[in-house]
Amino acid sequence: MTKEGAGDQHRRIRSHAYTFGDSDPEARRLELVHEVFCPASAALLRRVVARPVALSYDLGCGTGNTTRLVANITKATTTVGLDTSESQLTRARARVTPGLRYVCHDITQFPFPAGPADLIFARLLLAHLVQPAAIARSWATQLCAGGTLVVDEIEWIRTEQPILAAHLELVTALVAATGTRMCAGPLLWALANTPELDRLLTEVVEVRVPTALAAEMFAISLATWGDQAVVQHLCTEGHRRRLARGLTRLSTSTEIGEITWGLHQAAYRRRGLPR
Repeated sequence: MTKEGAGDQHRRIRSHAYTFGDSDPEARRLELVHEVFCPASAALLRRVVARPVALSYDLGCGTGNTTRLVANITKATTTVGLDTSESQLTRARARVTPGLRYVCHDITQFPFPAGPADLIFARLLLAHLVQPAAIARSWATQLCAGGTLVVDEIEWIRTEQPILAAHLELVTALVAATGTRMCAGPLLWALANTPELDRLLTEVVEVRVPTALAAEMFAISLATWGDQAVVQHLCTEGHRRRLARGLTRLSTSTEIGEITWGLHQAAYRRRGLPR
């Protein structure tokens, strides 16, 4: 494919409206998500960062939690968080430190604003994008030779707790209605067949989450998109209200182990000599 052809393909890839919004409650939900997955993401980054990093990107940076994580672990000279939500970027910039930058940019549009990177990180982002595997391959084109693409995505979520399971069933249907999927992790296995990339690691780690923490995250998301689920006839208003009450009750639970996330962690290096 010619360079012009590749560019045309890149331009055809588009993101869509983020299911969970960018309100203050959503910012709180993102803080909780980071609390849940930060240890696993930090361990992954420590394993794959093997050389000095001049430029790193954090894709879909939101309020900047993952951007700060990437900067702290990679010790990159510059770490750039990319997101399309100005309100979330405003929150991120409130905690900016030297070496951090935040840019409003669609992560399906190329080239990235700061040029080729030594490392690109994305967590729980592909699930919100159409054509996730194609987009991940396109991200790799924004790496310099020898650069590393690091991705965390959900492989599966397991729970037998009825209220948590009911919420997952509903949000999975809502996300599917947008043409995307809640668990994008299984799609990452195909990246191993990308000629330009060498696989560093692919594995699924289990993240056990306290019931109360999961319930709080779920309650925030339900408050954000619950009305939309009713409008799309995915549930009734009565069902939505019962689910909200159930999540409120679970927010005081002391149980651990009722819900587990399977986190697909993958890292690939772009072939060629490092710059």
